[in-house]
Formats: sequence, C-alpha cells, structure tokens
Amino acid sequence: MKKQSKSLLGLLIGVIVLIGCMPAGPCMAKNNSMQINIEIGKKTFKATLYNNKTSRALLKNFPLSCKMSELNGNEKYKYLSYELPTNKKKVKRIKAGDIMLYGSDCLVVFYKSHKTSYKYTKVGHINNTRGLKKAVGKGKVKMKFTRIREQSDPNTTQESDSTEMPKPSPDVTVQPTVTPDVTVQPTVMPDDTEQILDDTENTLKLVEDVNPNETNPTTVPNQQANKKLMIKIGDKKVDVLWEENESVGALMDMCKDSPLEIQMSMYGGFEQVGSLGTNLPRNDSQTTTSSGDIVLYSGNQIVVFYGSNSWSYTRLGHITDQDNEGMAELLSQGDVTITISVE
Repeated sequence: MKKQSKSLLGLLIGVIVLIGCMPAGPCMAKNNSMQINIEIGKKTFKATLYNNKTSRALLKNFPLSCKMSELNGNEKYKYLSYELPTNKKKVKRIKAGDIMLYGSDCLVVFYKSHKTSYKYTKVGHINNTRGLKKAVGKGKVKMKFTRIREQSDPNTTQESDSTEMPKPSPDVTVQPTVTPDVTVQPTVMPDDTEQILDDTENTLKLVEDVNPNETNPTTVPNQQANKKLMIKIGDKKVDVLWEENESVGALMDMCKDSPLEIQMSMYGGFEQVGSLGTNLPRNDSQTTTSSGDIVLYSGNQIVVFYGSNSWSYTRLGHITDQDNEGMAELLSQGDVTITISVE
C-alpha cells in the first residue's frame, strides 16, 4: 500500500511539472512583428512592421490608401494628415524595401538602396523586393496598406521600441519600405478609413497676389522688418529678398537678440537642410524651387537650394546676388553652417 501511495505521489508531481512547462494560452503568446500587405497596382508585397510606437500608431490608421510621390529616383513619399511618434536616428544607408518616417508625418517607401545623411524613424521593411522598382514606376503611384488580420493584435504583444527586425526565414529577403505622398498639410484623418489627400487643398497665396486693401493675417505689417534679416553661408554674406509672411517674422524674432547658427547637411544633390530646433508658423504649398530659394520644411527645418526640387514648403526668401554657379560653389562642396541675424 505504501509503494502504491508513493507511485501515485510521484505521478502527481510529474503531472504538475508537465503542466508548468506547457506554453500558456493564446493571450500569453508574444508576437514581435506586424505583417501587412502593400498593394501597388496589380502586385502585392508583404511587409513586416517593426514592433515600436511609430508602427503601432500607423497601424491604427489602416487600411491606408494614398498616392505616393516620386523623389530622387529611389523613393516614394506621402505626407500623412496626422503626426506619428518618432525615434529619429541617422541610418547612413537605406536598403531597397525600407519603410521609414521622415519628420513626424512623412511616410517613405524606398525602392532603391543608397547612402544618406538624413535621420529617419524606422517603420518596417518589405519582405521580398523583387519587382518593386518596376511596380512603383517613375511618377506618382497609388499604394494601399492593409493589415494581415490573421496575426495577433499588436496591442497584446510585449511593447518594445527596439527597431531590430525579427529574424526572417532563410528564404526571405527582409527590407523596410516606406512611402510618402502628396505634399499636403496634415488635417485630422478619421481612424480605420481610407483617404487620399488632395494636392490642391493647401495653396500658398503669393505676396504679389495680395490685395493691399485686404487684411492678411500672415503678412508682416512692417515691410522694413524683413529687410533687417541677413544670412551668411560660412563666411559669405548673401543678399536675400524675404517674403512678407508670419514665418519670416517668427524667424526674425528667433535671432533678434543673438545670431542663429544652423548646422546644414547636403541632401539629394540640390539642397542644404538644417534644423531650427523649434517650430515656426507654416503655410505649406506644393512648390517647385530654384537655385537660391530659402524655404521652411515641416515647420522646423530651413532649406537652402542650389538646385531644384518639387515638394510642400513655406517660402521664406530668395538669394538675389548669386547665380546658379555661385550657389553651387557655396553649397555643393560639403556641409556648411549658416548664420541668420538681424542687422
């Protein structure tokens, strides 16, 4: 009888140990990746989003259908109508298929690998980029982002802001891709709805079109105030014809007590861009720039051009005493520092 009791006790202990080793139920499972489909024309690409705050916030707005604009022969981009959390880092090299967030509201899908000095927040990567370049084409392209519903809800996964990619299967090439689109200013987009933003919603009213008898809240009342602003590129002082708008007025306020030095970085072979460290009033509109143009990008970055680009900007001014060759000599030789001050 004692032997039988010991056997039963041993069996009971074994069952308890076995239960303890068994995996927990579905609610305890951890899914460290978020799978989505990206429809481009008749082709569908599967992508994996990183398990971070940015990707989870973006996923809440799926399905997302948008027209992506072309830039630099390597990316498609879309300005979203809302901002997302950011964790910007210098990535140094972009891989085809990378999905990134530029600033806080510009979704970018890269279809060609290249080096970059810009900072991005990593969002995800297209698992297999075969046929991606052909699918996106040379101009604007419509992309539809949808969540693969068979996966677990990301809100039940362990929260992590790490941008490390989950290990792919050996036969799958993983690469993040993001797509920014039309340069339209953010307006609140309702959740869980598809929306394509209209390029024409935000049109900047040029200074020469303003009726002097009308009240324009973005016009600086004292025209002489703008003429007190000056810019030096490195040690070279340049003449600038400033716009009369609220953005220029706010810029002048920033440097009226002491000069404002901005570290600029080359980008795209046509511009130098630097962070102001704060947001200025903005009135963006689709703009094709030319050499010498000074613009505000995303409300907090100043851009000086020695080439041309088409994007959504707020115009600040134009350098008048340098031709194309002079601007290229000042800006195309490497990163520079510009100094903005009030004379």
